[in-house]
Amino acid sequence: MPSGTVTQFDAHVGLGHVDADDGERYLFHCAEIADGTRAIEVGARVDFDLMTKLGSPEASRLRPAGEPPDPAFVHQRSAGQRPLNKRAADR
Repeated sequence: MPSGTVTQFDAHVGLGHVDADDGERYLFHCAEIADGTRAIEVGARVDFDLMTKLGSPEASRLRPAGEPPDPAFVHQRSAGQRPLNKRAADR
């Protein structure tokens, strides 16, 4: 499971970026924040899953680093979104 640091978040737009520890930058939408608050602090360490949307990888199911994923978190993904790997698809 990837982890990284939230480097940008605009609450008015609901979009942000996570700089992953592997050097990649991923976009995320506030609906992908697993605790349901739809807000997150810049500088927060997070773990996340990856999914593709319109051919680009995005961060999903963001949660505080070290916290296990909540199996009850279900986000209604729109058409065109799918997990990047089989492990994510099994969740």
